[in-house]
Amino acid sequence: MTILRIYRSDKNYDIHRLDIKPETKLLTLFEQIRTKIDSTFAFSSECRHGICGSCAVKVNGIPVLACKTEIGSFRSGVLRIEPLNSASPKIDLLSDFEPFFQSFSRFPDFAEPGHGENTRPIPSDAVRCTQCGICFYSCPSIEFDDGFAGPAAIVKAERFLSDPTDRLTRSRLEAATENVYQCVKCFRCEEYCPRGLKPEHSIEAVRRRCLTLPEDSLGTVHTKALFDSIFHYGKINEVFAARYIFGFRGSLPLILSGLPFLFKRRVRIRPVFSKNIREIRKLLEDE
Repeated sequence: MTILRIYRSDKNYDIHRLDIKPETKLLTLFEQIRTKIDSTFAFSSECRHGICGSCAVKVNGIPVLACKTEIGSFRSGVLRIEPLNSASPKIDLLSDFEPFFQSFSRFPDFAEPGHGENTRPIPSDAVRCTQCGICFYSCPSIEFDDGFAGPAAIVKAERFLSDPTDRLTRSRLEAATENVYQCVKCFRCEEYCPRGLKPEHSIEAVRRRCLTLPEDSLGTVHTKALFDSIFHYGKINEVFAARYIFGFRGSLPLILSGLPFLFKRRVRIRPVFSKNIREIRKLLEDE
């Protein structure tokens, strides 16, 4: 017996107790519910082969493609099924993908060819991405900062940045500096990607490209702040890095937001130096 708690438009959950074979796909189950139990139940599906990404939902908080996921792949006998964009669903399991598709507009989405020939291979992730939105709606950085473009948009940006004949490289990098450093390296995008892509690798590759900008760019300043913090303290000092990047006035909001951690003794006022700071400095000097 499997218990299904399915999100509905009235923000309540329909509860179904069904005997389901473990190999049954979620999408097949949705179709059976709409055909035999509730004809008003709404969900999205197109290809049924894990290509279009339109059937993405959350099961017990984990984003999956309904057409590729079997009921037996979950240990729990109670499945809470919700839309992928649970913050603002349209109806039942249909998500509002407008914020996701708008994220691609943060970068120029076309190439302006110049002279020469492109001899570099196109990053495979940019070609294989189905834009299902799973990486976007599972990213904690987007949850707290809607200015972050998200993994999928940066993967697409890397596709154009890898083209040496493109004339918009500078503008793409300038836009990227406002995004790639908001990634917290949680690797959820790689953990949940149904295609097995590695968006974090693309984000890191774009970070390295941002270092080719002038020294006053955000990417260069950010990297230098971390380097100097490690060189001076032997570890990353968040207060030092914030003041280095944003200045004293600009870092005040960040410092004030950290006061609760200070009261919980998770942050120290006095800087802590690493015990093996000499060895760390020597390694950095050798680089």
